[in-house]
Amino acid sequence: MKKTTLCILLLFVFCMAGCNKENNSTKENDLFSSAKEESKVITEENVVGKKVGKETKAAVILPEYNDFNRLHYGDERESFFCIASDTGMVYFVNQGQDGFIYCLQDGVAELAVALPARELYYLQGILYFVVDDYEIYTLEGVQNGDIYAYNPAEGTVELVYSMGKHCESVSQLFVDENGIYVECIVDGGEIEIDGEMLTYYESEYYMLDFKNPEPVKDEGKRALSFYGEYHFGYQEHEGITTQVLISNASNADGKKDVKKIGDGRIISCCLTENKVYYVNGLRMIVVDLDTLEKEVYDCSGYYMETYFVTEEILKKGYYSFECFTVTEKYFWCTIGSDLFRIHRESKEIESYQLMDEDTTLRVERLYTDGKNVYALYTLNAGLGGGEEMVQLLVEEPDGWYELGTTRIPIVKVKKLIP
Repeated sequence: MKKTTLCILLLFVFCMAGCNKENNSTKENDLFSSAKEESKVITEENVVGKKVGKETKAAVILPEYNDFNRLHYGDERESFFCIASDTGMVYFVNQGQDGFIYCLQDGVAELAVALPARELYYLQGILYFVVDDYEIYTLEGVQNGDIYAYNPAEGTVELVYSMGKHCESVSQLFVDENGIYVECIVDGGEIEIDGEMLTYYESEYYMLDFKNPEPVKDEGKRALSFYGEYHFGYQEHEGITTQVLISNASNADGKKDVKKIGDGRIISCCLTENKVYYVNGLRMIVVDLDTLEKEVYDCSGYYMETYFVTEEILKKGYYSFECFTVTEKYFWCTIGSDLFRIHRESKEIESYQLMDEDTTLRVERLYTDGKNVYALYTLNAGLGGGEEMVQLLVEEPDGWYELGTTRIPIVKVKKLIP
C-alpha cells in the first residue's frame, strides 16, 4: 500500500531530499568517516561467513531485550544489534567503521559476515539481514535490499531473496515462523518544491513465505509491527498530537483498536509483549497495555540540582532524553554525552559523563544484551569525528568530571573492535 497523502509525501521529501538511492543511508552517510575514501568492491563470490563462537549451553534471553535493541526513533525502527535467544551470542553491525556483521561473546568480538548490513533479526538459529552499501562499497552481483540468511553454526550465508530487484532498499524487516516481512522504499516520482524538482520515495510492504520466497503485498504492514498485533501511529485533534498504538486487525465491528500511549510525538519508544517504554522530556515512562496505567520515572529534579539548570529553562524543552535501553535492574537514558542510570525499583538516579581524552562523546544509540550496556558514540561530535561501538563500564570510573561543586564519574569505555 503506497503512501499517497500529500502531507506525508512532503514530509518524506524534506527528510529524503537529495538522497537518491540512499533513503536508509541518510543518517548512515556519516557512519563511515574512518573508512577509506576509495570505493571498495564486494562481489557475489565474496559473500561468505564463518563459524563463530564457542559451544555454549542454551541461554535464557528474554524477548524484550531484543525489543529494546529495536527502538523506534521517530517514524523509523532500526536494528543493528541483536541477541541470539538460544546461545546468548550478540551480533552487531560495526557502525562507523566497515559496516560488517560481528559477533560478540565473553567480551570478544570477531568478524562473522563480511557484508555491509543492516536490519539484523535472529530466529531459530539463523541471522537474517539486509545488504546496504552505505555508499562506500561497489556491489557486483549483490544489491542493496537483498535479504540474506546467515547460519553461525555452519558458517554459511545464503541469499533468501533479492528485494533489490523490486525496490531501492529495504528499510525495516520483521521475521516470524511464517516468513519475512519487509518495508521497501520505492521511487515515487518527482515533486516540485520551491522551483526545484526533487525525487520522493514511498513505502511498500511485502511478505516472503519461507516455503515460497516470492514477495506478495502485505497490506497488514507487519514489517512495522510488534508481535504481529500493533504498530505505532499518531492522532491529530484540534492541533494536539497524541501517540497511539493501532491494531493491525479490525475488531468485530470493523474498527481498529486504538490505545493512547502519550501526548505529543514521542521520539524514542519501544513495545514489548505487554508494555510500552518511551522517553518524554527527562522522564522515562512505562505503560501497561492491559490497564494503560503509567509508571513514571522523572529525572527533572535531579537534573536541575546536578547540572544547575533552572526550572524555567527546563520547561522550554531544551533538555530531553534522546535514547534509552533497559536491563534487569536499570533504565539507561542519554542526553548527548550525559548518561543516566535509573533503578527500576527504588527509582534512585545516578549520572555519568562520557569522555575521551578531555573530549566529550555523544551517544547516538544504546544497546543491551540484558546485562551489559553498549553504545554507538561519536568522537569529537560536530567536528567530523568518527563513530564507534563500545561497551560502557560504569562500575569502573575513569576519573571525574568537575561541574561547579558537582563531581560526576567518567564512564570507562571498551571498544568492541580495538
